[in-house]
Amino acid sequence: SERQNGSLIIEEQRCIENNTVNKRILIREPGRPERVYNERVKLYSLRQFEKFIADAGLIIDQVYGNYDQTEYDQKQSPRMIITGHKGSETA
Repeated sequence: SERQNGSLIIEEQRCIENNTVNKRILIREPGRPERVYNERVKLYSLRQFEKFIADAGLIIDQVYGNYDQTEYDQKQSPRMIITGHKGSETA
């Protein structure tokens, strides 16, 4: 996709392979060298996060699907936001 703000041009290319989002961002601005950024983000399922969080001794309070605190839906939500707290330690 391409966005243009005045004379600034930002091009983004994304692909998902092996549960990883690969994104290339190209920025063109008059009078400046072209800038290219590559981003790689590993995707995890809620089940994987639940295990990581439990293994760390943490407790999940809520899982949201966006910044507006809508409920998380694996197929529809644009992101996964998890809130929680540290579990109490017993002696």
